[in-house]
Amino acid sequence: MPSKPAFEGKRLAFLSGEKDRYYAAVKNMIGPDVVKDIQRKFLLRFNIDLPSTEEPSDEFLESIDDSKPAPEYPVPDPDSMSEEEYENKNKTWKARQKRVQAKKRVSHMEVIDKALSSPRANRHQQIKRWLEHQYNKVRTLLPSLHPPISYHGILPGQQRRSLFKVEVRRKHQCLRRVLGQIDRRQTQ
Repeated sequence: MPSKPAFEGKRLAFLSGEKDRYYAAVKNMIGPDVVKDIQRKFLLRFNIDLPSTEEPSDEFLESIDDSKPAPEYPVPDPDSMSEEEYENKNKTWKARQKRVQAKKRVSHMEVIDKALSSPRANRHQQIKRWLEHQYNKVRTLLPSLHPPISYHGILPGQQRRSLFKVEVRRKHQCLRRVLGQIDRRQTQ
C-alpha cells in the first residue's frame, strides 16, 4: 500500500501553483530564498494551529495578504484578565510556542527524532523536499532544461574518442625506456 502523500487538497494546489516560481529561482540560483518565501506563504495560509486533516475556508484564503507580516501572538497579560482565564490562555500560548519551537528546531536540523514523531513539526522540510522532488521530476523528463553533466568528459549520446593511439604511444614510450635501460646495462 502506498504511503500517504505529504500534501493534499488546497495545500497541494498551493504548492503546485508555486512550482514554476521555484523552477525559475533554481535556474537563477536563488532557490533557498524563494523556498523560504514559499514556506512563509504556506504557513500564512495553513497555520500551525490548523490540523493537517482540516482545510481552511475559501474566504480565509482569499483574505490573506502576502505583503503583510505574519500575525504576532502576544504573551497573555495577567493584569488584564482573571486568573482562570489567564491560566487557560497561558497554557494555550505555551502549547503553541512549543509547536513553533519544534518547527524551528526541525528546520535547523537540531532535533530529528522530534520531527519524526510530530507530523506538523517538519512542514518546512516537507515543503522543501516536495519542491526539490517536483523539480527533479521535471528535470529528468525535460533534459533540455539542464544538460546532463558528465564527470568523465563525455556527455551522454556522444561517442567516446578512441584512446587507442594514446595507449599505443604510452606503451611504446614505456618499452623504449625499458629497452634503453637494458641497452645501457649491457654496454657497461
